[in-house]
Amino acid sequence: MEARQEIQEEINTNMDDFYKALDWLKRFYHFILMYTKEGKPAKDYLLNRNITEETMRKYSIGYVPANTKYTLVFLKSKGFSYRDLVNKKILHRYRNGQLTTLFRDRIVFPIPDYQNNTVGFGGRLLSKKDDLPKYINSEESNLFQRKDCLFGFDLAKEDIQNQGYAILLEGYFDVLTASQNGVKNTVASLGTALTINQALLLKSVTKNIVIAYDGDKAGNENSFHAAALLDEIGCNVRIACFPNDLDPDELIISEGVDSFMEIVKEAQPIVAAFMNYKKNDYNLLDPISRYEYTDEVLKFILNSNFNEREALNKLQEVLGVSLETINNEVKRFLGT
Repeated sequence: MEARQEIQEEINTNMDDFYKALDWLKRFYHFILMYTKEGKPAKDYLLNRNITEETMRKYSIGYVPANTKYTLVFLKSKGFSYRDLVNKKILHRYRNGQLTTLFRDRIVFPIPDYQNNTVGFGGRLLSKKDDLPKYINSEESNLFQRKDCLFGFDLAKEDIQNQGYAILLEGYFDVLTASQNGVKNTVASLGTALTINQALLLKSVTKNIVIAYDGDKAGNENSFHAAALLDEIGCNVRIACFPNDLDPDELIISEGVDSFMEIVKEAQPIVAAFMNYKKNDYNLLDPISRYEYTDEVLKFILNSNFNEREALNKLQEVLGVSLETINNEVKRFLGT
């Protein structure tokens, strides 16, 4: 019993040190961004992207200098052990023993867990380097799994409950721009495909979700994946469709937040959105093309858990053919 208690106390201590280290880094990087010469280019970049200082403070956005000594000296001054920080994957050690940080010359966005503890960062490269990815996240560990986190969730929870629905976006800047323009019930999935844990976290606050991913091909495809996952766990899902490959951030800046909200209000049920999206790939006046379109839509419907009758009625409306004809296609697809 005593041994088990000692182990639990050690685990709690390790967690506390992890949270404290990341909280100090969050404040340190934010200070560098807002008040130092090293952080000025990053701050100017954010201002040029229409991110206000108020929003920078609200989301504790920071900047990590290219020189790792700033981070190392700061953490040492706060009494943290380099060895412990390497074990917690906050710092990294090369084979030659040299210490480094994952984030260098990056704007960083603190990522909280469901209890509002900072558990990681998302980092955007400030200076373009062809050999480095534009966005990265903190290295995953026992205490940080990006599949469990949603950016902005801690700040959006109350607004989601008050509004009665959440708007699910793709990226950090989508959330920042929407929020500072008054649309505060927004979260993002850290630039990755929505996971079951993220979906369940969102459902813990509301069952009503509007997916507002980027308007390009990748954004549309990801939105249907996310929609199917949310639908499967019992959420009421609608999909907002953005024109001309625009993303929410670009749309709000170029056309205003009212245009964004109009698209959100016109968001469609999953099957209707899929049908309208796929219509662009086919000539529905051509019999063969109509058949191929019907085949793709039926596969989408029947491989998911959507309301089949509702979906078939919508397909009948789009194609202008009877349910009997569609049912025959369903039987052919199922091999019955």
